[in-house]
Amino acid sequence: MKNLFKSGYRRLKYYSEMLGIYTAKGLIRKINYDGAKFKVSVNSKIELYNRARDFDAEKVTMYWIENIIRDGDTVFDIGANVGIYSLLIAAKNKNSTIYSFEPEAGNFYKLNKNISLNCFTNMIPFPIALGGQTGLTNFYVSSEEFGSATHSVNEPFSDGLFFKPKRIQGISSYTLPELTRLLEPVFPNHIKIDVDGYETKIIEASRNVLSDNRLKSIMIEVSHNISKGTTERIIAGSNFKEVKRETWNNGNGDISNILFLKQN
Repeated sequence: MKNLFKSGYRRLKYYSEMLGIYTAKGLIRKINYDGAKFKVSVNSKIELYNRARDFDAEKVTMYWIENIIRDGDTVFDIGANVGIYSLLIAAKNKNSTIYSFEPEAGNFYKLNKNISLNCFTNMIPFPIALGGQTGLTNFYVSSEEFGSATHSVNEPFSDGLFFKPKRIQGISSYTLPELTRLLEPVFPNHIKIDVDGYETKIIEASRNVLSDNRLKSIMIEVSHNISKGTTERIIAGSNFKEVKRETWNNGNGDISNILFLKQN
C-alpha cells in the first residue's frame, strides 16, 4: 500500500509539472542545496529535468563549488545556459560576483528571469560568447527549447557533430583576454567553461589570462575527440594542476569535467 501511494504521488507530481510547464506562467521550482536557497523558472522539460535539478550529477563541478570558491571571489561562468550553477554560487556566496555569459537568446532570457526571480544583485549576465577571436559572428541554434544546449559559434558543429540549425543568431564574441581588458579592474578568481566543444578555442586564446596568479581555478568540460589533449596541455603549462576528473561518453566520444587548481 505504501509503495502504491508513492507511485501514485510521483505520477500525480509528474502530470502536474507537465501541465505547469506548458502554461504561460510555467513552474517556479524551489531549490535548497546545503542551505543555499533559490528559485528557478521552468518552462520546458529540459529545464525541469536537466537544469532545475538537485545537483546529483556533475560531482566534480559540485566539489568545485563547495570546496574551492570562497565568499568574496569573482567567478566567470562561460556557457551559463539558464544559470543554474551561477545561481547556486550566488546563493552560497553573497559577497561574490558572478559574471554569467550566455549568447543564446532564449536561454539568456531565462537567465535574466531567474536572476530577477531571486533578486540577486551579485549576478551580472552578458549576452555574448567567448571564443578564439573578438568580433561579430553567427551563432547556430540547435533547439528553441529553453535550457537546451549544443549550440555553436561560427558553424553548425557542436561536440564533434554537424547539425541542422533551427535558426542563426548574430552575436558578439570575445577572447578571454579582451574581455578581461574591457572589464578592468574586474578579473576572475575562478572560471567555469562549458561550451559544447568550443572550449579549446577559448583556452588557446587565453594564455596570458591563465598565467595570471589572480586566477585560482578552472572548471572545464573537455570533448576529447576535439581537444586531443591540447586543452589540458595549455592549462597545465600555465602552472595549473589537474585535481579531479569525471568522464562519460555522449555517443560521439568521451567528455570530461576537469578541475584545475593554480599551483603556488
